[in-house]
Amino acid sequence: MKPRKSAKTAGWKKWIAAAAVVLVLGILAECFANFALFTLPDGEKGEFAVPMSEVVREGFTEKDGALWFDGEKGFIHVPLNGRYVDKLKCSFDYDGLLNLKAYAGVYNIYGDLNIKDELDIWDNNPRVLGDTYLRVEAKADYVNIVVEADDLKVEGLPHIDFERMPLVFTGFTVVNELAVNWVELGFYWVAFGLAAFFFLGRELLGRRPEIGFLAAALSVGVLLVAALPANKVGWDEEVHFEQSFWISNYRQISHISDSIYQEFIPSLDNWPFSQPGTAEEQRALNDYLDTTGDYKTGPIGWSSDLNKTTMTGYAGISLFLFIGQLLGMPFSMLFRFGRLGNLLVYSVIMFLPYGKPRWERGF
Repeated sequence: MKPRKSAKTAGWKKWIAAAAVVLVLGILAECFANFALFTLPDGEKGEFAVPMSEVVREGFTEKDGALWFDGEKGFIHVPLNGRYVDKLKCSFDYDGLLNLKAYAGVYNIYGDLNIKDELDIWDNNPRVLGDTYLRVEAKADYVNIVVEADDLKVEGLPHIDFERMPLVFTGFTVVNELAVNWVELGFYWVAFGLAAFFFLGRELLGRRPEIGFLAAALSVGVLLVAALPANKVGWDEEVHFEQSFWISNYRQISHISDSIYQEFIPSLDNWPFSQPGTAEEQRALNDYLDTTGDYKTGPIGWSSDLNKTTMTGYAGISLFLFIGQLLGMPFSMLFRFGRLGNLLVYSVIMFLPYGKPRWERGF
């Protein structure tokens, strides 16, 4: 009996040691990803506004310290004077979808500034945000921003007159904030964790491959639930969310705010090609939805027609949306909680064995 108990104890120690190694490796990987910010002098960490008087522009008119787009093609040169720039925050006011191109003049590994080394940035910003963060992550001499009227027009929305929507840039700020990106850290933990699990558990997974699937589906799936923004990211996600929300409030009229209603229909608020591109934009979107997303006492009395033939497909997400509403979750968390329900239903159904494994039945 003692050898068996000793072997069992050794097995647990092996898994505990692996978990500790994965934990440390993930933290080290996150530190390495932020190495440039770690090594910055204290005087270069934080946020630093670029004086509007130093900004060069064409196709923009300056009014009260802000730059108004003339409506055709505009160019903005933001001087950075060779400093390290993690992100450049561009503050703006616009009712449409801000689609812009930017070119960052960065120094290469030899300390040279060449136009062939320019960093090209294509930025599509969610409509409900007032700041977009251009990821530079290098020593830069400048960022050139180009705005064209044709880029501001959205294909598929010809009924919206984007030309009548004024676009105003109100400020530019260098952001060198050292902060933990929990989604990025989660990615490292999932990657190292799965590698350790598949290696140490290879004998078990050889007999029970469905366990490997469940581990991968749940770990990667939960990471995606945390990483994806709380809005439409697919072609018709708003339809599925609307139906699921209706089932979770079956036979009751939901009193919702306009920001939640926009999640039920194709709209500029949840345009799938305009997603948060940085952790800062993700947090800003969460704050907006949590502040304006009232699903209990909103001014809009909403109900929908239920397609009973598809009810079973929405069971998981609807159940989790119902629980989330009972718990009073903020809307951005509620939206993700519903996605988690979908993930669990899929993972469990795919995990459950149906009859004998194929290698026992014969090929």
